[in-house]
Amino acid sequence: MSMLSRFRKPGGFQQLMTLIESCDSDKQKSLLHLVAQEDPGWAYLVKLKVLSAEKILSWDASHLMEIFPQLPLRVLVAFYCFADESKQKIILSSLDSSLARKMQEEALERPAESGELHSASIKLIQTVRTLEAEGKLRLSLIDATLVLDQRLVA
Repeated sequence: MSMLSRFRKPGGFQQLMTLIESCDSDKQKSLLHLVAQEDPGWAYLVKLKVLSAEKILSWDASHLMEIFPQLPLRVLVAFYCFADESKQKIILSSLDSSLARKMQEEALERPAESGELHSASIKLIQTVRTLEAEGKLRLSLIDATLVLDQRLVA
């Protein structure tokens, strides 16, 4: 029985993406390699459509302004602490002034540790997926390649 057979059902491609989005980068690479061995087309689609913190943080500040207020303060602190100066500016510009101030104070008092970054990334992706499911965030307006056409993966 192939690894992909359990995902070849309605909603299965989304389940595969959720699984991959929740893994650390080494596990993601391993899973993508397995998928590519069985179905290069699915592997390509997964790589194209799967969300990552890096992908989300590259979005325009206007989109981040919809996402960041939904995140716990420690998640914001983790991204801020590990971002370069240009990304820090984007993060700050995506927050209202009081939340930006709270985040900066928290980052100074209790800087994020490297272990927090992975869990922050997962929380960010989950938040984006929740906002998308609730219709509060439209990926088609951010990056059309992220939209999942159910006809292609059913």
